[in-house]
Amino acid sequence: HPRMDINTTTEEKAERLLNGMPTNGHGGDDTMTVDDELLTLMVSCLCGGIKICVQSHQQALEAQRLGAVGVIFENSNGNKATALPHESLSIPCYKSLDDAFTIVQSEKDVKDLVHPKLVSPILVTSSQCLLAAVKDCLGASSFIPVFCAANNVEEAENALSNKFDGILLMNMPPKNEDMQRLLKVQCSIHGSAQLPDTLSFKKKRSAIGVVSLQGDYLLHEGRLREALRHFAVEDQFEVVRIRTPDDIKHYQNNDCLRAIVLPGGWSNLQTQLFRRNKLDEALTEFANSSRDKKCYILCVCAGWILARSRDGYGCEDRLLLNFFDTVIDNNILHGRYKIRLEPHTHSEEYTLFTDEEKASSNDDRWGIFSNAPVARNFPKETTEILARVVMPKSDERDGAVVGIRQGNFFGYAFHDGIHRPFVKTLITDT
Repeated sequence: HPRMDINTTTEEKAERLLNGMPTNGHGGDDTMTVDDELLTLMVSCLCGGIKICVQSHQQALEAQRLGAVGVIFENSNGNKATALPHESLSIPCYKSLDDAFTIVQSEKDVKDLVHPKLVSPILVTSSQCLLAAVKDCLGASSFIPVFCAANNVEEAENALSNKFDGILLMNMPPKNEDMQRLLKVQCSIHGSAQLPDTLSFKKKRSAIGVVSLQGDYLLHEGRLREALRHFAVEDQFEVVRIRTPDDIKHYQNNDCLRAIVLPGGWSNLQTQLFRRNKLDEALTEFANSSRDKKCYILCVCAGWILARSRDGYGCEDRLLLNFFDTVIDNNILHGRYKIRLEPHTHSEEYTLFTDEEKASSNDDRWGIFSNAPVARNFPKETTEILARVVMPKSDERDGAVVGIRQGNFFGYAFHDGIHRPFVKTLITDT
């Protein structure tokens, strides 16, 4: 949902909230537009999330408070709510299931998923056995989440145990305890991360851990592996998932955890899951020990918000990890903006940008931002500014800092082109 102008009327805000995504996941041709790229990024951030069907504005507010990543104003019987959402809602709202998902009810629907412009999450409604078929169709490198429809918390628990990426609750949980129970189950299931058997400690491969409780961790896994292939160091590094303190200890005990990535996503939901799983404490311990070792942390968008030391706009109720000595303002940038890379940031490695942009005479590139943060009030003597956003001079956000480095910690508000420079740092410092 784009950040709305203060002059927008309540009715306009409600209508825009109700049109958070297109009515289907497919475009008319195979060319990805800026809107498609933005939607793809937003969709990837839904992994590990819960959407809820609601019947009133009050229920929508309660769903938002509980950490839902979206609400649908339609219940399990197909009845639509008559009241529009109020401007106080900050999560995406949808008129119907068709607006929120690409729906899969049969094997025929699975075959129709093969399309380069799939830019909405997938909802499996009829049979959990379709999950494997959907995953096979999307491929191992896909970061499109697959949700399961559940009529109650019991069905949701079963779906999570079958490794769906997210849950759609067809009805608002009758009690707050039910939602907390679901979050607890979500933590315990996501906490049983499959430690890869392929990781051979005899070969002394280093692990890059991606925190995978909620957010666009699938996207980061894919881009990190692409960066490892680019530098031909797949035999030296392995991308793994971090979901519990035990996962961190497992790799630390084998002296191979070189880096941790905190992904983008929903910082309010990540806050609940991190605290419930006690991952915040384990990450802080790793961060403190990394200062004296050749270990690094990459924090992106929501991950950067959680890693701040001081609250800015929209961060007051979020987890505060104190990795970066900076104020972070939340939900400042949404859309496609020019990024000015500082000369010392290995900008020649930002090869995910177009040839025209790489050939330009300055260090400006384009980046996609999804309700992204900016940094301010950081100590200049210990901070390297990696990137700024370029706006018209009349826009107060011109020059806002969207990428910094403080010691072994890297923070970015965008995803474009950041993984190769990060991997290059790991290689150079090996």
